[in-house]
Amino acid sequence: PLAGLAGNMPFTILSEQYGRIPILQASSIITGTCLLLCGSIKGRGGLAACWMLLGLGQAAHMVGTNNMLADISVPANRARTFTFNRVAMFAGQCLGPLYAGAASTMITTTQCEKVSVVFYASAPLLLLAALCTVLIPESLPQRSQQAFCAGLADSTKEMRELVCHTDMACALGVQFVHAFSNMAMIANIIPALAVDKFHMGL
Repeated sequence: PLAGLAGNMPFTILSEQYGRIPILQASSIITGTCLLLCGSIKGRGGLAACWMLLGLGQAAHMVGTNNMLADISVPANRARTFTFNRVAMFAGQCLGPLYAGAASTMITTTQCEKVSVVFYASAPLLLLAALCTVLIPESLPQRSQQAFCAGLADSTKEMRELVCHTDMACALGVQFVHAFSNMAMIANIIPALAVDKFHMGL
């Protein structure tokens, strides 16, 4: 999350300058490469570095996808357009653990090798996704560098005014609290409950 927070704005600016497709390709390549590295690293430093790069890859993916959907939709159907995106995301989150579990059960040796095979089995899918992005047409209109810089200045002003608006501030506050509480449960409370109360191994 920290890497995603730091990379969100730079990737947004890059997507406005170079297009949505390069950002989507970069996200899949970064994440796929990190998964391959995660399967073979041994130290905590390497794991932390890969985890940060994974966060950057996820930030790039969110920026590229959301900007592309915003380009191809209009206000009248924007909610429905983003609904399909969320359906695809939630379907992946549901099927991903099943895929990882099935891949790990194919290895009957050490627990370390079972963990590594999940990374090795997932990385090719992301690298394949990077290749598939060549089939997606670029949705960012062609513009000159001067027009981009002027538009960036206007966008910065609009973003500042939008964040200062009471309704937007309340909506962002609700989003923050929702994400905060969910991540607290997923990362800390639920694992501690599973270990301490139900004596489940992780």
